[in-house]
Amino acid sequence: MSIQNTLRASLCLTLLAFGGCTKTASTHSDVPHAEAHDPATPEPYEPAQQVKPQVEEQKPLSSKDDGSPAHPEPFDRTAITPLDDQQIAKITDTLHAAEIQQAELAKRRSRSPQVQQLAELMLRDHTRLQRDGATLSKEAAINPRESNASSELRDRSDETLASLLKASGAEFDKQYVDAEVAEHESALRLLDQQLIPSAKSPALRAQLETARTVASEHLIHAKNAQQDLIGPR
Repeated sequence: MSIQNTLRASLCLTLLAFGGCTKTASTHSDVPHAEAHDPATPEPYEPAQQVKPQVEEQKPLSSKDDGSPAHPEPFDRTAITPLDDQQIAKITDTLHAAEIQQAELAKRRSRSPQVQQLAELMLRDHTRLQRDGATLSKEAAINPRESNASSELRDRSDETLASLLKASGAEFDKQYVDAEVAEHESALRLLDQQLIPSAKSPALRAQLETARTVASEHLIHAKNAQQDLIGPR
């Protein structure tokens, strides 16, 4: 009896052990496997929208700040006023008279060879031009008549002469030569912009063209004298 009970007990234990393993396996098989987590699919790349830089509109180089076209300044404000032949004759006579006065002063006061040479040239040529102008006015019955332009030119020349009278030595030489450069540049602008285009008489126009050629040559001599006074750099 004892042996049978022992066998029976062993058998039961074996069956229990087998059943437990089966249950455990079944338990593990019932646990669902975790689904693999797929990484999120990246969104397609969209390039950033290009923004065109704001370019400030540039003003034309030929315009001033107020929008008006940039033109060289006229010789003076009265130069834009229409002139007749009588007024032109007075203007040219005033210009020549001013150059003659300044040249005579320079010949008396300056000790510079360059200034003396320049003054001699101015005195000779402007005396001849003034004489030719007076002859033309008489022959063509062009009676010189005052205008705002000739009055302004005379006022300027009087101021220049007064300033020269106060100077001496190297300061006088510099002021005289600088004045000659500035005056001949102004005279060329006046001839080109007003006098020559306004002249009605062919003889007067031809005389103005001659005066322009002389003024251009004078400007070259004045600039050379100006450079000589400065000296080599």
